[in-house]
Amino acid sequence: NRVKGGLYTFQGRSFQLPINEVPRGNALHGFLTEREWKIKAIYNGSDYLFGEKGASRAPRSGAGVVFSYDFACDAGYPFKFTSEAEYSISKDGLWVRLTVTNSGKSDMPVTMGTHPYFLVDGKLEEWTLEGKSKGRFKAVDLIPTGELEDVSFTGKIGPRAFDECYVAEGDVKLYGRRKGIKIKLNENPYVQIYTPPSRDSIAIEPMTAIGNAFNNGIGLKVLKPKERFEATYEVIPFSP
Repeated sequence: NRVKGGLYTFQGRSFQLPINEVPRGNALHGFLTEREWKIKAIYNGSDYLFGEKGASRAPRSGAGVVFSYDFACDAGYPFKFTSEAEYSISKDGLWVRLTVTNSGKSDMPVTMGTHPYFLVDGKLEEWTLEGKSKGRFKAVDLIPTGELEDVSFTGKIGPRAFDECYVAEGDVKLYGRRKGIKIKLNENPYVQIYTPPSRDSIAIEPMTAIGNAFNNGIGLKVLKPKERFEATYEVIPFSP
């Protein structure tokens, strides 16, 4: 998510990330979205069709792919790490894993999140969101203040426009009249919900930390050298 002004301080040193949300002057969506990841493995059950055998950590048998990326430091983030993203499909649904391992010699700050869009039958205004939360983070110009307010995302979407972060308590459901999905957030304590201007889908984003966590510290993880951090989520179809 966002880092306000692209600027953060870690262990007494200040760093400047590239500004890619120019109208607001922020760093947005991290720095792996535009990188070229490598395919580490492709598998179908226990059969590996390509790459490193045993690379999957999926909890059930399915077909999937494991991507990897080695980050070699830059001025705004001078920390070495290796990252993996795994997508596995089975009869139960989609399982996603994100893993970061500190491959450098110093501590490194980490947050992880994805930006998946979903749609079910009918129009967005007719869809229903359902789930429990401890509240919504107040925000100024889309930067969370760290203060929670008693607002829920549950209910029919209608004309509502979302770009909000919630403290999740369990699964999030999205459904129309005939089709639905359940997003199991697993190790992700937070969820960002976003409706694009086209209003033809909705993003339900599992996150390990809230926006601007490099500054507010909410959900920020600090990895020691060789330490690994992993988070998963699942997308399970159901009939309402």
